[in-house]
Amino acid sequence: MGLDKEHFSSSDLVARTEIDAARAAGADVRITGRIERREKELVATVTASKISTREQIDEQMWRVPRTETLDALAKQPFQAATPFYLSGQDGVSAASCAYCPNPQYTDIARKHKIEGRVWMMALIDSSGRAKGVWEVRGLPEGLTQQAMELVRQEWHFKPAHDANGRAVPIVTCLDVDFRLM
Repeated sequence: MGLDKEHFSSSDLVARTEIDAARAAGADVRITGRIERREKELVATVTASKISTREQIDEQMWRVPRTETLDALAKQPFQAATPFYLSGQDGVSAASCAYCPNPQYTDIARKHKIEGRVWMMALIDSSGRAKGVWEVRGLPEGLTQQAMELVRQEWHFKPAHDANGRAVPIVTCLDVDFRLM
């Protein structure tokens, strides 16, 4: 569970997290974008790369003349609804599972003998609770919903800490396994 503890720059760590999530979802291609502000224009670039090799497949670029409205929008600070950290970013540790019970099967999933893993991204708050859970790759017959509710309602984490030892919210990859015994 979680991200590797190797040290990466923030942009490397975000890219690695995106690649891990894309792999978990079974994606073959990663799409990224950037906007560059030049003197008289904005240049938007979208790049497609193979997940397995990171080889660039295609890149498209659009040029848009700068206007007062666009410049005013560009000056507005971007802030996520909830500030969060990434493991390895500026000395931030990973959150670890303190209490993570196994999921319960739905009757129909048991009947169809479905096994596998549900992959999710989660925002773990500074108290160690999952405040946001998003599906990356799921399973049928209600197992994805079962896993997400389990993480939201029952799982508890040892929170991540910043370089000063202060508990901080973190976004991380999680998985829940469904195995018939």
